[in-house]
Amino acid sequence: MPDLTYLISPSEKGILANAGDRMPLGLLYIAKELEKHKHPVRVFDLNHDSLVNLLTSIVKDNPTMIGISCLTSPMVQEVHKLCETIRPYTDARLVVGGYHPTILPEDFPKFNNVVQGEGEYALEMLVSNINGRIVQGRQVSLEHLGKPSRHLLDSKNYNMKMNGMRTSTMITSRGCPNSCTFCGNMNRNVRHHDLFHIEDELEEIAKQDYSAVYFLDDVFTLRKDRAICISKLCKDKGLKFRITTRANYLSDGLVKALSLNGLDIASMGIESGNSDVLQACNKGQTKEQIRDAVNYLFYYGVESKGFFILGLPGETEKSAQETIRFAEELRNIGMEYCDFYSLQCYPGTDLWKNPDKYGLKILHKDYSKYLQVSKDGVTYPTCETKDLKADKIYELLKEARRRLQ
Repeated sequence: MPDLTYLISPSEKGILANAGDRMPLGLLYIAKELEKHKHPVRVFDLNHDSLVNLLTSIVKDNPTMIGISCLTSPMVQEVHKLCETIRPYTDARLVVGGYHPTILPEDFPKFNNVVQGEGEYALEMLVSNINGRIVQGRQVSLEHLGKPSRHLLDSKNYNMKMNGMRTSTMITSRGCPNSCTFCGNMNRNVRHHDLFHIEDELEEIAKQDYSAVYFLDDVFTLRKDRAICISKLCKDKGLKFRITTRANYLSDGLVKALSLNGLDIASMGIESGNSDVLQACNKGQTKEQIRDAVNYLFYYGVESKGFFILGLPGETEKSAQETIRFAEELRNIGMEYCDFYSLQCYPGTDLWKNPDKYGLKILHKDYSKYLQVSKDGVTYPTCETKDLKADKIYELLKEARRRLQ
C-alpha cells in the first residue's frame, strides 16, 4: 500500500468567532490531487477534530508525511505549537504551506519542508520524494483540477448561515488582476474552473442539504457573461448565493441578471471615502462607482456589505471621518452592512516591504496580533500613518462601529 499522507487544518478558535463554519477547501483540493495519483490521504480539521484524536490516529496510522496549513500570518503561532505537539509522536516528514510560509519560509525552521505557492503539485512531488527543503509550487490549471475532496470530512460539521440558509463555500476561479498595495495577492493571472466542473460541484453541494453557496473568488464578476452562467446553474440547483466583488465590476444589467438567479448578498471592498487615499492604495475604483454599485444592488433587492479600512497610506483624522461619513451615506442609499477594520501590513504586501515609501510605521511584527477584527471586537492597530497615530485610529474604529451598527 502506498504511504499515507495526513493534511491538517489548525484550529482557528483562538482568533475567529465563527471558526469551523466552512470546510478548508485548500487542503481538500490538495487531497484530491493526491487521490488522483493513488496516494492515500486523510484530512483533519482541528476546529472539529480533537488534538487527542489526531495524535492517537498518528500513532495508529504511522503516516509518512503530515502537511499543515498556515493560511494567514495570525495563524503562525498556532502552527508552531501544533508542530511541536506532533513531533514527539512521529518520524513523519512535517510540511507547512500557505500564504505566510510562501512569503517567509525562514519562519518555519522546525518543519522538514516548506511549500511556497500553490500546494497541489508541490505535495504530490513531496510524496514522490522530490528533494530540497523549500519546495516551489507552481500554478495549477484549474481546467484539470478535480473537485475538492469534500467526502474526506463530515459535511454535517459545516453550517455557515446566509440569511438563515445553510451555506457551503466554493471557488470558481483563482487570482485577481488588481494590485491594491495592502493586499498580498500573488496570483494576478486569473484562472477559471470550466462550467461543467462548476455544475458538478454545485450538484454535489445541493445533495449535501445546503441551500446556498458563498463564492470565495476574489472578483466573482470579473467576467460578466461567465458570472451570469454560474448564477443560472445555481438557480437550476435551487441554491441562493453570495459573492465578493468590486464596485467597478458591477453594472445595472449584471446585477439585474444575478438577482433574478438568486444573488442574495454582494460583498465589496470599499476601503475609503477619500479619493486621495483610494488613489494612494491603488484601489482602482471611484466613489461614484461605489455609489452606483450600491444603488444597483439595492434596486434589485440584493443586500450589500462594504469593507472599510482606517489607517491606509495618507490617512488623517479628516480623511478617516470622511470615510465614516461615506459609509453612512452608503447606508442611507441601501448598503446593509458596513464593516470597519484597521490596516494590517501583511508580509508580502507592498506596504510591508516599503512602509517608508507610504508614510507608514509598522509598530511590531507579532503576527498573532495581525487581525482585521479580533474574536472580541475591534483590533488595536499594528501600524500608523505620520498624521494618525494608532491610539487615534483605534478610537475612530470604535466610533465608526458605534455609528454604523
